[in-house]
Amino acid sequence: MLKKISLFICIAFTAFVNAQSIAFTSATLTKGLIGNTIQVDYQYTIGTDGYIYCAIENRQQDGTFVSTVASADLNPAISGTDLTGSFFLNIPTTTLPYYSLPNGTDGVKTIYKIAIELKDSNFEYIDGDFPGDWIQLTNDTSFTGNTDSDWSKKDNWDVDVPNATTNVTIPASKNVEIYGSTGASVNTLSVDGTSTLTIFGGGSLLATDAVTGDITYKVYVNDTNWHLVSSPIVGQQYDDDWVTNNNIASGSSSNKGISTYNNAVSDATTGQWSYYQGGTTETFDTGTGYALIKDANPGISSGNFSFTGTMPTGVSPTITQGASNNWNLIGNSFPSYMDAVSYTHLR
Repeated sequence: MLKKISLFICIAFTAFVNAQSIAFTSATLTKGLIGNTIQVDYQYTIGTDGYIYCAIENRQQDGTFVSTVASADLNPAISGTDLTGSFFLNIPTTTLPYYSLPNGTDGVKTIYKIAIELKDSNFEYIDGDFPGDWIQLTNDTSFTGNTDSDWSKKDNWDVDVPNATTNVTIPASKNVEIYGSTGASVNTLSVDGTSTLTIFGGGSLLATDAVTGDITYKVYVNDTNWHLVSSPIVGQQYDDDWVTNNNIASGSSSNKGISTYNNAVSDATTGQWSYYQGGTTETFDTGTGYALIKDANPGISSGNFSFTGTMPTGVSPTITQGASNNWNLIGNSFPSYMDAVSYTHLR
């Protein structure tokens, strides 16, 4: 009887050891954005504490190892059955996109794959797993709007939310919004002519390289006071339509609530300020500050000043020493929010 019991224990222990394994539980990871982080979920079983290693690797298509792109490990991996966890692998910005990978020694273009290994406490191999598909590491992503119009949501992109090394495409008939809490960065950006990209006050868009297509920036005010504002884009015109659409106030005579500051000449009535008269078309100059005020008469107590045009590529605001004084009204010429109070404190 004792022999039978011992044999049963031996068989049961052997079966448990043989069952030690590790596997991916993530949805198949087929794309990753260079400069971002991907999450790799896994499940494992091990009889005693061990070690888990996970990596994105560059390999030949026959499986031959070339190099490691990113890696993480768990030590110790505590013993147990069907334990779960996640690794977060940061893809370096220096990583070559999959389409630029060189050929291996077999003469065929190498690929990226994710690998995970389970080892014992002596780092002896127990089990491992490769997803069936190779993963495309890329610098390119396109807006899908699968969830809504929010730039910051991963599900709205075909790969991931862009970063400063990403080449971004907003294809036809998409409405994209960057909110006040979002700091968006890109390498390049292309906005289709049938789409809209709107940045709301406090939001930012920083581009390392070229931006094509129109963007809209909306500066929100919650009163009918004068506000010193500069256009954060290039090409926005102001005329009677812009005055109406932005609820700009009208003053005495034909003065409109759009004015510039002139330190050279002081008007007997308006001082250093020159007011837009209406009936003409002007263009907001890059880097120039404007005083704007909304119209209180129809009860408009809040709303946006809206600017639409192209991304600035540079700015050289005119700074002058005037006959009256040396004050100049200039402003931030880019759609990248700056906290003026914090900035002046730092200066």
